[in-house]
Amino acid sequence: MKYYFVTGTSKGIGRALVEELLNREKIMVVGISRNNSLKKPNFRFWKIDLADQQLLQKKLPEIFPKHLPEAEEIVLINNAAILDVAGYAGDSENYEIEKIINVNLLTPILFTNHFIHTYKKEKCKRVIINISSGASRRAVDGWSGYCTTKAGLEMFSQVVAKEQQLRKSGIRIFSIAPGVVDTDMQKQIRNSAENNFSEIAKFVSLKERKQLSLPEEIASKLLKIIENEANYPENILDLRHLS
Repeated sequence: MKYYFVTGTSKGIGRALVEELLNREKIMVVGISRNNSLKKPNFRFWKIDLADQQLLQKKLPEIFPKHLPEAEEIVLINNAAILDVAGYAGDSENYEIEKIINVNLLTPILFTNHFIHTYKKEKCKRVIINISSGASRRAVDGWSGYCTTKAGLEMFSQVVAKEQQLRKSGIRIFSIAPGVVDTDMQKQIRNSAENNFSEIAKFVSLKERKQLSLPEEIASKLLKIIENEANYPENILDLRHLS
């Protein structure tokens, strides 16, 4: 059996990943998000608001059971993320800042930590994918929370990858930027106020010129990397630069 743990499965890339995986044999998928409409015998769903750290930390041992029968592959995909309401520093409420840090950075760190702790002695293939963004490497006005959390997650991924390599654990961890994808987050971006986000015209143009990737395309590329992880020695990847 192959076991996949995926956050943010209600829509976008996370939903596309789950639908692709559920079409395959001998796979069990565990989805973690606020909503779900999928009902399959090989899909287990946890209804959790990933901003609720108190509930999340309580549920982690149940989400990641110690014994996975006949596991030949165990994969964690930290996909869930939110974009703070486009606005400059000083204009946001503190609770909004706390929420984006919890969902985009603290949650994937905790999931990764618990995953490694639980499965570090397993002999099967183990892979962790943290979904990054081009915004992790460039300053975008109005996106201070999003850019900061994605940059933090990318550095965390690099450090953990180095640690696992030094320990020869066999666990691979990747930080992967998917490019600009046609999701609800893109709708939110296009609805931003121009005085809070100077790049809005660029993102509107990408949609009008049909230059957005589809979630299904991204899901297929991510699964290809997982299936062939030995072919990707670097742990920081950008899907726009991969064939």
